[in-house]
Amino acid sequence: FKASLMLAENGFQTPTTIAMGECKSGFFRTENFLVTLELENAKQIYQLVPDGLGQLSKEQLRSKRALIRAFGRAIGRMHAKGIFHGDLRLGNVSARQEKNNWRFFFLDNERTRKFWRLPNRFRLKNLVQINMFQAGISRTDRLRFFEAYLSENPEIKKDEKTWNLKITHGTNHRLRGKNLNGDSLKDENKS
Repeated sequence: FKASLMLAENGFQTPTTIAMGECKSGFFRTENFLVTLELENAKQIYQLVPDGLGQLSKEQLRSKRALIRAFGRAIGRMHAKGIFHGDLRLGNVSARQEKNNWRFFFLDNERTRKFWRLPNRFRLKNLVQINMFQAGISRTDRLRFFEAYLSENPEIKKDEKTWNLKITHGTNHRLRGKNLNGDSLKDENKS
């Protein structure tokens, strides 16, 4: 709840909270819960990106590129304000198109924090989390996202190549132990 308020105070959208509370589940254990309104006409970002890199209509291609650029600017603004999202997988961000703009809603915010200046390790962690999504995203799409991101973070623009290498290395390292759905290969082999 506190992270959702902090995000809202900084110009970012979250689902509307309608209830929160806690219940005891043992002598020392307390469970917290938060209930929000359902987001109308919004989908998780990975649901909005067409699968595969095959033939898209001009309109689908234009929409996909606009979504990627808008998302890059939104994450860029978030980082420029010193905000780290604790779990920035694309399932934790919903979006809906309103006129010619995209509106993003950040979910699962319990580990989201604001810093006076965002530490580079947290910036990198969020960028790797986003970059883990593979389906329907080309190298050019990744560069399109990063250019939009950098437009909101000009202080790291001078180190663009270094950041690209760090993000690619971090993503490859994480993908080695996961399949394309994000499930651990070790866990998948057990079933």
